[in-house]
Amino acid sequence: EAVVSTQSTGNILDEAGLSEDFDINIAHRMHSLTLEDIRYYFEEDATEDNGIPTVNFNLTKNAPRVLPNAYFYGYDQDFNTIGLRHLDKVLRNMNKPDFGITNFSTLEQVAHTFHMAELWNNAKKYYNQLK
Repeated sequence: EAVVSTQSTGNILDEAGLSEDFDINIAHRMHSLTLEDIRYYFEEDATEDNGIPTVNFNLTKNAPRVLPNAYFYGYDQDFNTIGLRHLDKVLRNMNKPDFGITNFSTLEQVAHTFHMAELWNNAKKYYNQLK
């Protein structure tokens, strides 16, 4: 026999201390994660088969728009900080018409990259509490 809840989704989220925009917030924080970001911010031993769907920054004609797993980007390990690795990702691809957020200027792409890193860094403390 099916159990029917009389509670609205909003009430359930409120009782759990979550925003009604929980789904939007999760999707926003996931959309541009790379495997390296997952390993840096959340799980050092995350694998390529991680089940975290992300936007495909390869925008060539037949490439899928969404990937089933956060992919291994290949950040330049000559940089010691994640910030410079993120910056390098933007600058290395800034003149490629089929890569990344194509309607953003290079400065907007840099800002987006650092904005996402800020969100992931803030989410890390909550993630660690839930582990």
